[in-house]
Parts: sequence; structure tokens; C-alpha cells
Amino acid sequence: DDVKGELPWHYWSAYFDYLKRSGFNPNALRVLNEDTDNILDLCGNPRLEGAWGVRGLVMGDVQSGKTANYTGLINKAADTGYKVIVLLTGMIEDLRSRSQERLDHGFVGQDSRSLLNDSTRSNIGIGVGERQRGALRPNVLTSVDSDFLTSNSRAIQGIHLQNLNSPVLLVMKKNVSPLRNLVSYLESQISRDSKTLNLPLLLIDDESDNASVNAKKDEDPATINKLIRQVLGKFARSSYVAYTATPFANVFINPDIDDLFPESFVYALNAPSNYIGASSIFTEEGSHANQTQDIEDAEKHFPWSHKKNLQIESLPGSLHTAMETFLLSCAIRDLRKERLKHRSMLVNVTRFTDVQNRLAEVMKNELHDLLEDIKQYLAADSLWKTQPRLEKLHQTWQEQYSDCDIPWDAIRKNLYSSVASIKVVTVNQKTVDTDRLNYSQYRDTEKGRRVIAIGGLTLSRGLTLEGLCVSYFLRNSKAYDTLLQMGRWFGYRPGYEDLCRIWMDPEIQG
Repeated sequence: DDVKGELPWHYWSAYFDYLKRSGFNPNALRVLNEDTDNILDLCGNPRLEGAWGVRGLVMGDVQSGKTANYTGLINKAADTGYKVIVLLTGMIEDLRSRSQERLDHGFVGQDSRSLLNDSTRSNIGIGVGERQRGALRPNVLTSVDSDFLTSNSRAIQGIHLQNLNSPVLLVMKKNVSPLRNLVSYLESQISRDSKTLNLPLLLIDDESDNASVNAKKDEDPATINKLIRQVLGKFARSSYVAYTATPFANVFINPDIDDLFPESFVYALNAPSNYIGASSIFTEEGSHANQTQDIEDAEKHFPWSHKKNLQIESLPGSLHTAMETFLLSCAIRDLRKERLKHRSMLVNVTRFTDVQNRLAEVMKNELHDLLEDIKQYLAADSLWKTQPRLEKLHQTWQEQYSDCDIPWDAIRKNLYSSVASIKVVTVNQKTVDTDRLNYSQYRDTEKGRRVIAIGGLTLSRGLTLEGLCVSYFLRNSKAYDTLLQMGRWFGYRPGYEDLCRIWMDPEIQG
């Protein structure tokens, strides 16, 4: 606070303006500004000479806006003098790539791919760079397509961190190879007469309870944990800020050894009043308790103890109803002229990718048949009642949305236009490029990206399903944090929170 009025806030002002232009809630903007000020104040002063290290933890609810928070913190850190900024995402490339894309829009101001590739270099601004903000622009050593790998070596040849005026950003997975590459790169930057870099480092560890915590004996730390500490050790001045919605593992780190225990601070983010969390859905007095639907017919299709060779021949009736509900919700949201065009449905019933892929094939066939009937018969007043699938669709509307503001006749006459582009995709380690979520590629299309996303681990941590409205969840876990992280339905649903539905086993709900 003592120096707040003396700083230029070049990067933060651009980010603040970008969020306003994007329709960010004014009250949420105020809270974001306050929270990032408070967290930055708890971090080390980058202008303070000498050796120091800060270790902190930021806790926020699942899907409550932690990405916007640490993006704001990165912008303010750059304004105050941090020169090297490392963002560690989860362990999955999809999540790292999405995080890089968000930082391109929220901090870099240009497509990182073009900045790392001389043949495609472009000065076209995106996000914060869409408006003129002067010559200052951060350097970036990773891109949407590339982690900090050997393929980046050509792009960073000749870059000496000590000589750069603007901060350097790296967005990395918590995987061994890129982290080892970073340690080697930092070692090459240290002068012969010094043991550390005399630059202030901000290292943000997203999903910090995943992979970062040492799960082995103190004297034999896990590799990822050891590499993170090695990165911190290459700097004389460093702030390590861990972000998570499930901090159970972090607070049980041994505070008496050299580790990542948040010895300097723990900061709790307060979710805004429009956040839909566990208490609002899974308690009787919750404002959205009506969202939950019971699954009571799926045991024979997806046994709790099934193996990866499980065959999927058909869908349980509850999953078929959930898919119908998703289609209906798309039409209602279009007729409401909702600003967000993306529409998503989540299906998480197995951790096995082979089973996920088999399920996807069955769902594709079911969706195809239903869409064909919708295209041919539903809009015709005298024909739709003669089709069993469409009669069932009408029954689902009566059960789920008969009390919404859009009548059945309006929905059925507009339904095909709203659902014709829906794709069933699997989101797992075997997903091919053509089937990835890739919401950004559909940003400027008329209907946006409309998907039924089937997955397991990849869908269970850090990933945001844009416009998620219907979830079908049949998983169990003895760990509370695992179940909580799987709840991708938590978050903000402006204008369609009344349409959201979650199919779950009654015992899991409890």
C-alpha cells in the first residue's frame, strides 16, 4: 500500500480493461482487485535486495475463478518488478495449453505460437493486446503448442534473463522433462562467480495439491517436488504461491524441513454471491438443490468394480434422459439469447480410456438417431407425436423444464438449429487433435462449441467445460478432495442456472 500510488500498473490496467470489455461482473472485478492486492502484499518485494524466499498458499472453491485471480496476480507482479514468472499447471497437456491460451489473452497480448516461431511472427494483438498499451510486452518462452522442451531451444538462443527489461513468462506442466529443461536453462544463466540468479522469481503452482507435494520420505523427495524446489533454489529472491481448491495435502507438509509448506501465508478467496458450490447443490436448504437427479439404473451398464475390457452395448435410461435434457437446454438458452454460445455436457462414469471410447461410440449412435428424428419430424405440428423418440423427448421436457420461460412449441420448432452441431468427444490421453474441446477455435462461430464430453481423469481437475449445463456422474472415491475436484459443475452459470442438472448416485450425493 505504501508504494501503490507510485507504480504505473501498466500490465494490470490492460488486464482490468480486458475483463471489463469481456463482460466481467463489476462486483467480481472489485473483489479480484482487492484479493490480488492482498496476495501481492504477502509476496516478497521484488525490489528488496538480498536473499529471501516466500512460501504461500491461496485457497479457492472449485471452478470459482482461481485462473482469473492468478492471472491478475501475474499482471500486478510484472508491474511491481518480478522478472521471471513461472506458472505450473496440472500434469495434462490439454490443461497446460488452455492455461497458456488464457495467459496469452490475459497477460502476453499476442499469440505465443507466433512469438516463438519466426516464420509466423505476427504483431496482431489479442486479449489485453487488442488495444494500444505502449511498447512494453512480456517475453514468453512457452506457447499454446509447446511446453518448455528442447524444441524451444532455438527460440530462446541468445536470451539472457539479466539483460531483459520486460518480464519472462513460462507456462509449464508438472512433468519431469520440461522441469529438468528449465533447471538446466537457469543453470546456464547463472554467472560463474555466483550461485544464484539475482532476479526476482514468482512461481505460481496451480493445482498445487496434485504432484507438487512430496509423497515420499523426507530424505528421498518425489521427483516433481524436488525439481520445483530446484527451480526456486536457482534464484536468490523467490515467491512460491500455491493455488488449490483442496488444500488438505498442502497443510500437512512437514514445516520443519526444506519443502513447499506455506510458511509465509495462507489466503482464502471468498467466492462471489453468484458462485454455485457444493453447499448450494448438495444440502436440503441449498438454493440449487433441485439440480440433482438420481441414477438408479446404471449398475449393470457401469459396475463399480469394472475393468478396462468392459463392453458397452447400450445406455441406461437415465443417461439417455440426461442427453435429452442437454439438447433441450441448448434450445432454451438460444431462445433466451444468452451471450455465451458454448454448450457442454459432462459424462464421467469410468477412469478407463478404452471404456470411455466405447461409450462414446454408443452415444454417437444414439445422438445421431435422435437428431435425425428431430430434423425430420419435430418441427411439424402433426408428425412429432407419432415418433416414440420425440414423445420421450417431450416427456423429458415436462419433467425437467415445463416450468421454464420457454413453451414446448417454441423449443421443438427451434431445437434442430440449436443441436445440429453437437459432437460427442472423448477427453483423455488418447484423444486425437480433431476431437479436442478447443473452445477458442469456435469463439467466432454462430453457435460456438457444442459438445458431450466423455472422460475421467482429464475431466477431473482444472479443466473448465464452457457453458456446462448437464452432468452425468457415476464415480466413487474414498478421498474427499478427489470427488470435489471432479465436480466440474461448480462455478458460475449466469442466465441458465435454473437449467443445470446433475445426475448422480444417491449415495454419492450424500
